[in-house]
Amino acid sequence: MIASNPQLNLTPIESKTGRLERYFKLIIGILLIWVFVFYFIPWVSTVSYMKPLIRFVQENDIDTSALYYTEIEEFAEADHMIRHILNYPVNKKAESVEAFNKQTNNVVDK
Repeated sequence: MIASNPQLNLTPIESKTGRLERYFKLIIGILLIWVFVFYFIPWVSTVSYMKPLIRFVQENDIDTSALYYTEIEEFAEADHMIRHILNYPVNKKAESVEAFNKQTNNVVDK
């Protein structure tokens, strides 16, 4: 049996109203998750600035449920390029995009 402690304001949690309140909060939480999954997320896909992103994902057959995007070829390629650029930074003399491309192609080919 749990005794109440007036110094800590601890009381037993065995009242029916406390239990009903916890169940009510649980039901509200589940309902909010349900609304988010079945109403909010589908609504986001109808927003105009999201449509090109969704189209790109569908056209390239990208698995959006992948836990790590390194399993997807396009992202693995991007990861490789980013790591390459971080390991071999661009020389300060490369002022244009063409010079940058020439420099990175030469480094990759070596």
